[in-house]
Amino acid sequence: MDRSTEELLEVVQLVGRASTDLHGLTSAQEIAKAVTETFRSSRRFNAHVMMVDDGDETLRFVATSFVPTLVKLGEIIAGVSMSSFRVRLEKSPLLTRVIHEGETLLVSTTDALGQFLPSQIVLRVLKRLRYEGTHDILTPLHCRGRIVGILSVTAPDLAELFVPSMKNLAHLMSAALDYAVSQEERRRSDHRYQ
Repeated sequence: MDRSTEELLEVVQLVGRASTDLHGLTSAQEIAKAVTETFRSSRRFNAHVMMVDDGDETLRFVATSFVPTLVKLGEIIAGVSMSSFRVRLEKSPLLTRVIHEGETLLVSTTDALGQFLPSQIVLRVLKRLRYEGTHDILTPLHCRGRIVGILSVTAPDLAELFVPSMKNLAHLMSAALDYAVSQEERRRSDHRYQ
């Protein structure tokens, strides 16, 4: 089996496992964590979930498939913790296109990281992660008809083949987000009447 076929099969398996793990989850954090933990088993693909904050003006990282030691290394290199890091949309044209226009983009990982970090840090991070030449698929996450976040998947050489699968995964995550909101509304309603 050639490499491109192996990668395509791996994507199909990852999306299948992630969609199974999404069933019945009741918070955005649980949903993001389920997807990124599924991707943690992959050697070729990484997933990251960012959600809108501050009146749709910033994005914050909610979850990543990077192992904790790698997250820690990234925090040291960047000089900021992942939990406190915010990306201002006004300074990020690519992320703005995803959040405000609803576009799904396929960009180089260099360009994707350039939306978050200064260029001198991007090159060090890519080299350290061995991500030179990779691409990121950035696709919107919806909840109740609004774009509320971004699923970002870092993929190897043939990333353009995986765009439909990542859009499908984002759709499944969006359905899970809708379900989580409806469950929360139901809990509040039940609590009011008790």
